[in-house]
Amino acid sequence: MVEKIDKCFDDADALQIQLGTGHYNLAIGASIGAKEFLKAKMLLKDMHRKNIKRNQKTYLEYLQGCGKSKDKVKVCLEAENCLRRMIEDGLTPRTKHYDLVLEKCWRAGRLGNLATWFNAMRDRGIRPTRNSWFYFLIASVMRKNDSETVENIFLQMKNDNIEPDIKMQNAILSSLLRKKKYNQTIQWYTERIQGQHDPTPFTRKILLEAYAEKGDAKGMEEIFLKLKKPTHEHFTVVLQGLVVSQDAEIYEKAQSLWSHFMSMGLTPSLVHFNSMIKICERKGLNTEMRFWELQRDESIPL
Repeated sequence: MVEKIDKCFDDADALQIQLGTGHYNLAIGASIGAKEFLKAKMLLKDMHRKNIKRNQKTYLEYLQGCGKSKDKVKVCLEAENCLRRMIEDGLTPRTKHYDLVLEKCWRAGRLGNLATWFNAMRDRGIRPTRNSWFYFLIASVMRKNDSETVENIFLQMKNDNIEPDIKMQNAILSSLLRKKKYNQTIQWYTERIQGQHDPTPFTRKILLEAYAEKGDAKGMEEIFLKLKKPTHEHFTVVLQGLVVSQDAEIYEKAQSLWSHFMSMGLTPSLVHFNSMIKICERKGLNTEMRFWELQRDESIPL
């Protein structure tokens, strides 16, 4: 496809035929589809140089291709510049244009810019989508992370007839966990998610990590036993949490959870065996430690 388009452009140049907006949009889209972002960039520059009219599709095609580079900051800067050029062209960006820029700002960690673009979108009378609010919510929580900020955002969302969903709630939980606010993570789940949303496996994992960091063996046990489909990752978090827990019955709890894990038809990994060995070592259970070492050696192929 790209080769055919290249030939078409070469033939047009040879015949001194001026190609139009539609031709360039097609070429930019094809270049991005072929992961030839540099070519798409040169085509857009060519449109500016030849004063060929750009339209909303031109910039949408280009913005969709901005994410192909591994350098997230570079991608974000390119997307932001693209949106500025679009506005300078007298075009009004649509929600899709803004959402692509918001996503790239989020991935690059340019949270201040994300908030600026979000507010600019609203100032232009463009109604944010659920995705728009999601990126803005994450940026706001990561920058300020206070309940008043979140409450205000939720209120504004409801004015747009958008209710916070579990994806947004998980983003808040994850942010609280990263900031080592373990009690607040658990409190947020209890007050805002429990009984109101269906927790995802990721929700449970965040909770398990919060309890593990607190050394709360009982909390971890309760969450893990509620899991309908526990994963290896869930079990790893629990056992590693028990390794550092000050609970007097960490070995007994580890044994019980191990039995539950096995009853779900799952196979323990090397990490799980090593955690059991560390728990025995902490409690001075030499006989049990030797048992788990033998179990590990017999179960894990060399």
